[in-house]
Amino acid sequence: MAGLFQRIRDSYPGVAVQLKEANFHSDDDIRTLSREDLHELLPGPGNLGQRKAVYELIHQQPIRDLLNNVKAFIPADTLTENGVLVDYLLILKELTTQVERIHTFLNTQVCLLEEHSNMQGSTVSQRPTGSKPDVGSSWEDLMSGINPAPYSRDVDPDESLRARYAHPEVQSSVTTQQTKIPTVKLMSIVSGNTLDSEKTLLDRVRYMGNITLVEDSSDPQLIVVFCPITSRIESDLESVMAKRPASLCDKPVLLVMMYHTHEPKAGVIQKPGSVLKRWNIVLDVNVFYHETVHGLVPCDMNTQAVTEMHATLLKHCSE
Repeated sequence: MAGLFQRIRDSYPGVAVQLKEANFHSDDDIRTLSREDLHELLPGPGNLGQRKAVYELIHQQPIRDLLNNVKAFIPADTLTENGVLVDYLLILKELTTQVERIHTFLNTQVCLLEEHSNMQGSTVSQRPTGSKPDVGSSWEDLMSGINPAPYSRDVDPDESLRARYAHPEVQSSVTTQQTKIPTVKLMSIVSGNTLDSEKTLLDRVRYMGNITLVEDSSDPQLIVVFCPITSRIESDLESVMAKRPASLCDKPVLLVMMYHTHEPKAGVIQKPGSVLKRWNIVLDVNVFYHETVHGLVPCDMNTQAVTEMHATLLKHCSE
């Protein structure tokens, strides 16, 4: 990259001549020039624009130098496996996942409303010029749909629906029949310290919707086994599967193999092999957890495990 004197000479040849006469040749010498120095070098109001431009050129710092300076302030140990920046990266990935879920949710709502509008043979009415939707109330409606307010006996649910969907075309499509959410009775078996990751997994399954999970240790439809892999996978599985009551050994099992690691890698996963054939395993998934993130590690493999668990639990639901 051209030196500072060369760049000044290319843009302002007259200034370069003045600098040369004042014996300012090197970059270090030129960077010592203050506004007062430039005023003496280029006096008069006619040179005001040149003085400002040259001063900015002298004191501007390349982006690469700025980044190197920032990196110099970052301790090397923060970039290691247990460093704080790694934790921050995981937090950012988790936030990205949450934003993508919200985006998917909103797109689903838009498609649903557009489909409803097309079925009714109507078009979305245009707002008057200058008017804007009430974003605040729309967001409150959205959040109230995700986290509904507690049921009040003083409010007629049908009347509440009619009030919310006041548009005649939408109102005519609202039915008073309540949708039955499928329910699955399950028994959870946990081995060792999982940092409550099993609770987080089941909460995320509930969050996906269209399912109600009920703990029932007497007559479950499915047994969910959470097994941290701490040594050999065969011995770990043998130990946790032995915790099943003898009367429930014929029940289908959803097996969650849990790996205590900060960074999820496919190479960490152990293959259970033929040992799974000894039990009625309907699904086996691998998840990762660690105390640095207070439980489940934000990663695609954990997200995929939740999706597969949700689908399997739905298959064993009772209406």
